[in-house]
Amino acid sequence: MVVVAAWWPGGLVSVGDGEPLYRYRPSTPSMEWAVSVQTGPDAVVLACRAPEVRVDTNGGVRLALGGVSAWTEPGQPRLPVFAFVLEVNDNVMWSIDVEPGAFHDQAIGWLHPMPSLVSVSESDEVSRMTEIEQPDPAVYELDTFWPGQWHGVDEAKGGGRRFLRVALHPWHYQPRQQTLRTYSNLMVTVRFQAGGAAGP
Repeated sequence: MVVVAAWWPGGLVSVGDGEPLYRYRPSTPSMEWAVSVQTGPDAVVLACRAPEVRVDTNGGVRLALGGVSAWTEPGQPRLPVFAFVLEVNDNVMWSIDVEPGAFHDQAIGWLHPMPSLVSVSESDEVSRMTEIEQPDPAVYELDTFWPGQWHGVDEAKGGGRRFLRVALHPWHYQPRQQTLRTYSNLMVTVRFQAGGAAGP
C-alpha cells in the first residue's frame, strides 16, 4: 500500500488512495506550547511535557499557567486541561494508548473549584453576569486523586461529520489531602483502523 500524506490548515493525513482516516483539528492551536503533536497515517501522538504551574494562595488556592489551556467543568477542582479535536471517518475504529510517565506530588491546600457564570437580576430590567463557586461534593469528598484518568474522550456528530475531542489531564487533585499530582511526561496515542465499525 502506498501511503500518501497531505496537509490542509489544521492538519490532514490521508492513507492509501488518498481518503483520510482522520483530520487533526486543534481546538486551540496555541495549546501546542505545552503539547507536541505528531501525526502519522494511522495515529496521532499527543505528548505533554507539563509546564510548571503557579500556585496562588491568596484566599485559597488557584493554579495559573504561562500559556493557553482549557479548564475543567464548573464545580470541579480548577485544573488546566489540554484539548484537541480530531475528525474521524464513519468506517474507522479508534483506540487510545496512554503512557502516564513519572509524577510528583505537592501539598497545595484547598483548590478552588471552576466557577459558574450566572445571571443575577438587580432589578426588573437590569441583570449582570457574575461568577459563583459551587464545589461539587461528588468530587470534593473523594479520598482519591481526581479525575483518576489521564485523558478524556468525547465523541459527537454534527453536520454529517464525526468528531473526537481528546483531553489530556496531566494534573490531578486529591481533595481530602489537598495534594496536587503532576504527570510531567504524559503521552497519549490515538490509533485509527479503517474498515471496522465506528468507535473503539
